[in-house]
Amino acid sequence: MSYFKILFFIFFINIHHHSQAQEQDLIYQLNQINHQVNEFVTYENDTEDIWQTPEETLWKKTGDCEDYAILKYYELLIHGFDIKKMKLRFIKTNFDGYIKSHMVLMYENYIMDNLTDLVVDIDKRKDITHQVADFSLNENLKEAIYLYHGVSIEKINPFMKKWEIISKKILETKTPSVVFLQK
Repeated sequence: MSYFKILFFIFFINIHHHSQAQEQDLIYQLNQINHQVNEFVTYENDTEDIWQTPEETLWKKTGDCEDYAILKYYELLIHGFDIKKMKLRFIKTNFDGYIKSHMVLMYENYIMDNLTDLVVDIDKRKDITHQVADFSLNENLKEAIYLYHGVSIEKINPFMKKWEIISKKILETKTPSVVFLQK
């Protein structure tokens, strides 16, 4: 094997190893935040489907799936995660044989869910039957963004309005973090 081939091979191995280490660190941090928010907040179904601000969820220590996802979104935001890779995702999931609407936080293709502490690629979640819509903020934090997947705008419009309201509140408040991520 030539000297250059050996150098290229060593360089490639180092880059590949560095990339794997960064990916493992990312997954570790996402798992840490996901687990600690899941432990901190007690699930409480709200029949009126009111989306709480992160501050309200921290104060009450209760919430439903949207409140967990919004708090995790905020935690990633204040810890410097890339906002372009974060979105709330409205999904349909098969939960104990019933199809239910559910909200999770996505970072890249990883799903952060209040139903499990384990952060995995969404493609590995066999209980998800449909991905309905995404809600996020643009990178300068000035406006809400929506993307809906094969659903009429009329069906998603109430959620869009809720996201507009809650995202404005998130941006206006200086909610203290409960430091769910130890560096």
